[in-house]
Amino acid sequence: SLVGKMGSASKHCCYCGGGIKTCDDYRSKCQDYFNVLGINDGVMTSLCKEAESCSCPNAVDHYINPVTELTGVGLDFNETEGLYNECKCNFWLPLCEDEGGEACDYAAEYCCGDYLYDEDLGGFFYLDSPQCYCDFFNFAQNEFGHALKSKALNPNESFPNRCGEFQELTDYFLDILGAVVDLRIFFEKPSLLKIYEKTNGQNWTNNAGWKKTADHCQWYGISCDDEGYVTGIDLR
Repeated sequence: SLVGKMGSASKHCCYCGGGIKTCDDYRSKCQDYFNVLGINDGVMTSLCKEAESCSCPNAVDHYINPVTELTGVGLDFNETEGLYNECKCNFWLPLCEDEGGEACDYAAEYCCGDYLYDEDLGGFFYLDSPQCYCDFFNFAQNEFGHALKSKALNPNESFPNRCGEFQELTDYFLDILGAVVDLRIFFEKPSLLKIYEKTNGQNWTNNAGWKKTADHCQWYGISCDDEGYVTGIDLR
C-alpha cells in the first residue's frame, strides 16, 4: 500500500525517499501524505505529531487531572489542564481547514482548550471555550462529514453535538459542583499551592502564611473579596 506498515515516524518506508533529517522534512512529508490520504484513523498521526513537536519545541505539554475526591457525591471525572497551545493550534489548523479528518480533532483541542469527561453527567463538558468547540464540530461535520473526536481524554470517542445547549449543561454541572464543594478550597487553593511549589516558594523573601495558615486569603500577597474568593495576587 502507499503507507505500508507504519513504524516510527523517522523510519516509515514508502514515501520518504531515504528518511527524514530535519523538522522541515517532517512538515513537508506530513503535508505530502495528508494531501494524498488525509489524516484519518491514526494513519499519519505518528509522522505529523513528530512535525508538531519539532515545530513547537518550547510547547509545554498538558496533563490529565483525575478528580476523585467527590466520588461519594457522584462526581468522579477526568479533566485536562493546559491543553490550549497557540503554536500547536497554528500547526494543526491549516491541515484541518485543508483536509479535515483527525487534524481537526487535534486543532480543536489545541485551539479551544480544556474539557472534562464524566460518564455519569453525560460525557464531555467544554471548560475553556464551548463556542470554539462548537465551531470546530460544525466545520468538521459540514465540510468533511467528520465526527470530531477526543484525543486527550477517552481517545477517539466522538464529541457530542452540544451547540446551543452547552451553556445550559455547563451551568448545570457547575451548579451541582458548587452545591457539594467549596469552590474556593477545591479550585483556588490548589492553584495557589502549585504557584508556590513551581516557583520555589520556600525561598521567597516573604512567604508568610503560605502552607501554614488554612485560610489562603491570609497568605502573603493574596487579596480576596468579602466572600473569600481570590481577587488579586501580588508577590512583589
